[in-house]
Amino acid sequence: MGWHKIAQTEKNRIAQFIGNARIFYIDYSIEQKSIEIKQKSKIATPDTIIGATAILNGFTIVSRNDKDFTKIEGLEIYNPFENV
Repeated sequence: MGWHKIAQTEKNRIAQFIGNARIFYIDYSIEQKSIEIKQKSKIATPDTIIGATAILNGFTIVSRNDKDFTKIEGLEIYNPFENV
């Protein structure tokens, strides 16, 4: 939602989609997995935390910006804007 070119209609769709989101706090296992990911690939720490949380909970990452996430081994990624 922080992308500077996002249209209001897209913001509304995303807000509706994440409206019932569950919050996952960073615990020791997420911290350790994030460190492991960071050591293996040059991606931003917030993305390593997201990736670690997804892997440890068996989740699929849903993101338009999947470039960095593809560097995380064992992470499932879905780009809803691909092939649209």
